[in-house]
Amino acid sequence: MSDGICPFAVWRPTANFGYPQGAHGQNKPVVFVDHIMDGWKRTLDDAGWREPAGVGVHFGIGRDGSVSQYTSIVDASWGNGISGSIRGYDRGNPRLAHLETLGQWATVPYAGTTAYALVSQGRNVLNTHSISIEHEGFPGDVWTAEMTDASIRVKRWCLDELARLGMPMDVGPDMLVGHYQIDPVNRARCPGPEWPREAILEALMDAPTKAEFGALFALVLKLQDAVQALGGALFDLARHTYGDVDPRVKAIEERLAALKGDGK
Repeated sequence: MSDGICPFAVWRPTANFGYPQGAHGQNKPVVFVDHIMDGWKRTLDDAGWREPAGVGVHFGIGRDGSVSQYTSIVDASWGNGISGSIRGYDRGNPRLAHLETLGQWATVPYAGTTAYALVSQGRNVLNTHSISIEHEGFPGDVWTAEMTDASIRVKRWCLDELARLGMPMDVGPDMLVGHYQIDPVNRARCPGPEWPREAILEALMDAPTKAEFGALFALVLKLQDAVQALGGALFDLARHTYGDVDPRVKAIEERLAALKGDGK
């Protein structure tokens, strides 16, 4: 298994990641950043468009629930790192506020205007601490159930994978960020008013992750073994003590023999 590569996503690797470009292992994610593509997943999947355009994100999710992955989650994609306004940057989100303390704002050219990047030692702090997920469609589109479910599934896998790799992301409401919270100027409608943020958060915070479910299931099996052992001991005691006088003991024995005969 390759670290940070989702087994149920179609792997479409890009060269657009890392500082300098192509450097591996720089991402220590503390937030998910959701985007709306303002376009079509087939365009993002097309390396002939994506690579020369310099587009770098971790995942692309289609309205049909299809999932593509372009960058390992342990590598720093380029999808989240520029803000159109330092003043508008959302410090009300505790994780974004913390990330601001890890670097300094630097001016960068962006689409013919001036924008800002949070930089430390030549690396973009936002891109080295986030997982970027693009969703197919346009800001006013209602998300399909398939796309929402796929987004939840991807994020659950990311939480499991990060925990497996020894760098778990804390689960909490501030872990899910819209791109507009980073760039309120150029991405004010990303991922848009139909972003099902509450539904995604509820699913992530209420349902156990794969690792948590595995631990719970192991505990249930241990409890089952303990109950069976205790039950067997009590039954043996009842049989030896009351077997000759209590017809219920004989009835239980006959039922157990019948169950074994049925192969159950």
